[in-house]
Amino acid sequence: MDVHSTDPASTTDGTTERRGRRGLWFALLVIGLSTAAICGPYWAASYDSVSADGIFGSFFLLMLVLFAGTFLAGAATETPLWVVVAGMLGATPVAVVGRIVLDLSADPTSHNLWPLEIVFAFVLTLPPIGVAAGLAWAIRRLSPQRS
Repeated sequence: MDVHSTDPASTTDGTTERRGRRGLWFALLVIGLSTAAICGPYWAASYDSVSADGIFGSFFLLMLVLFAGTFLAGAATETPLWVVVAGMLGATPVAVVGRIVLDLSADPTSHNLWPLEIVFAFVLTLPPIGVAAGLAWAIRRLSPQRS
């Protein structure tokens, strides 16, 4: 029986465990694709265009990707929500750290407040991820037990 399963009908033949692993891989894939969707446009933009508005240049895209990724990985899989939330919380800071590294290689004085940028990017991710995780949790609670 799967350690994380609360379903008494779970069998010991490994089907529940395989389904759990498949769900984890799917959640990790969604987290990775969400991170790539955030990093791609942000890293590809020139320094001049990013320095004016930072990550807010694609604010709505960022919020949509974070919300959709968290909701999809949280509602469609049996992966623990804390794993999904932890993975999605890292998406925007990864993009910001990558941008800082890119810009510092061109101009070492470009990010003199980089720790605040990382903290701000982390805080920016909280609302869409929190709402999406709450909705995913509600769907998990209201849906019939998955067999």
